[in-house]
Amino acid sequence: LLVTGRERAVTIAAARTRELRESEERYREMFSANTLAQMLIDPVDGTIVDANAAACEFYGHGRERLRSMRISDINTASEGDLRDAVERVLARRHNHFFFRHRLASGEVRDVEVFACAITAAGRTLLHSSVHDITERVRADDRLRLAQKVFETTSEAIMVTDGHDRITAVNPAFTEITGFSRDEALGEHFLMLDSRRHDEEFFRSMRHEMRRTGRWQGELWIRTKAGELRLGWLSVAEIRGPSGTLRERVSVFSDIT
Repeated sequence: LLVTGRERAVTIAAARTRELRESEERYREMFSANTLAQMLIDPVDGTIVDANAAACEFYGHGRERLRSMRISDINTASEGDLRDAVERVLARRHNHFFFRHRLASGEVRDVEVFACAITAAGRTLLHSSVHDITERVRADDRLRLAQKVFETTSEAIMVTDGHDRITAVNPAFTEITGFSRDEALGEHFLMLDSRRHDEEFFRSMRHEMRRTGRWQGELWIRTKAGELRLGWLSVAEIRGPSGTLRERVSVFSDIT
């Protein structure tokens, strides 16, 4: 019975060892084949223990070169911020970060990093998945800049949908026309019609818009108070991938 019990324990231990080895092999296969840049990092000194092919391609370094580097050689954050991030991952308080990483070429890219602590070969390592979000960050910056221009310019800006209904106006629109944002939204742009332009004028405008997607010229408008204002109007169409009209953006400079 004693021998049988010892043999059973040996068999169970061997099975567990085999399962652990197979699990590590599966992890290694997924790590290597993943199309996202992934690295294993020593949380003690920041040494890059391993990197997959996608990481080598993204950073422009060979695998052995990456394995000779520390994460601080890539990450532009301060040592203190990096240490704080490592501690938060180890304590399972946070696993999602935004950093700026330097490539072999010297170019700096914005990245989104998901990190977690794992145990491999009896040691704790950080497994980091790196997503390049540079273009998304640049697009967000452009949107913020456009919004700032929209809000601060002295020219009245009006956005209309494909049915010529007003969907957005800026503060200068209210200042020039007297119509508040709430009063304008949902209304047809002809709420500003001065009645000083005949049908031929608007027919010519529509023809030019169909031909080129834009129009510009002098236009009279009537304010909420009934005052006539002369302005230089620039209109541009925004179309979807299929060519369907999505919006028109009108910029009105008061030249009265």
